[in-house]
Amino acid sequence: MTGMTDNHITRKGEAGQPTTNRAHFAAKQQSDATVTLTGTGTGTGTGTDAAAGEPFVWDNDYDNYEQVRPYFAEYQQVRDELTEAGKYPYNDSFKGRIPALAAASDSHEDTAIYMLQQMRSRDEMHQNRDAFIADGGYDVEEVIGEQRGDLATYGYYVGGTGWSVITDARVKREYGRTLVKEPRQRNWRVLSSGKALFKPAGK
Repeated sequence: MTGMTDNHITRKGEAGQPTTNRAHFAAKQQSDATVTLTGTGTGTGTGTDAAAGEPFVWDNDYDNYEQVRPYFAEYQQVRDELTEAGKYPYNDSFKGRIPALAAASDSHEDTAIYMLQQMRSRDEMHQNRDAFIADGGYDVEEVIGEQRGDLATYGYYVGGTGWSVITDARVKREYGRTLVKEPRQRNWRVLSSGKALFKPAGK
């Protein structure tokens, strides 16, 4: 960053102001399958059933993470124990250690554990995203001209989630695409990530 200068950073709309209302953008991001560690859910195998110790029954919806949220505290406790013991938290490491899940059928227990592992990754990704936005980040599609700063990419893939930040990158938008040039790179490349945030240098 030393020795590099930039003109005043602008975005779409009035000088220094994004076209998209920041509150609207944040709300849109929150609606994108956002989950929080403190939420509670309802549905098959959750709520009253879970509190009463009834066996978990999967509702056949892999996108309904709220059905396993009531078991998250117990899951996290087991994970912490594994971490303290220097063991990797494989799915099988949780088998039989969460009472309401252990009482379920073998396949439903396996599914619940898988979804708890995924939910933890999603929560962490959303927390990283929200912190990046709070620190001055915004949708990369609002970038005008060539700018320098940090570029965060995130999203879901089969078996997990992804969060990555390129610091001190050059970014520009051309023909509906995002082009990025990382430090010490000579050529621009097209950003392939579907979701990205940009935070101008100095933010």
